[in-house]
Amino acid sequence: MARLTERIAIFAPLQTMICWLVRPTTERRARLCEDYVPRERQLTTPHPQWFDLLLWGSLREAAIERQDLYATDEFQRIYFDALRLVNWSYQPLDGQVTDPQTGHVD
Repeated sequence: MARLTERIAIFAPLQTMICWLVRPTTERRARLCEDYVPRERQLTTPHPQWFDLLLWGSLREAAIERQDLYATDEFQRIYFDALRLVNWSYQPLDGQVTDPQTGHVD
């Protein structure tokens, strides 16, 4: 149960971030936790798209500043393996909550 809780704790804010990245509205931005609000460097400096999924704003800034170090397959593998989402034993949509009346994903 602890691993499921850990995964949901990571997946829920990540899902909110992905929704904002796909359709960046003011309402969706307001739902982002403070660390997920895009930093200035993130908005102005070209960088690999997956950097936007890094959980901490300070890590996103460091990765964008030092792309020579962080924009590698090795860092990407280590980072996402550490999140323990690789062996998610549920369906991908099991971590989402859909409003039954509107059909919107929360």
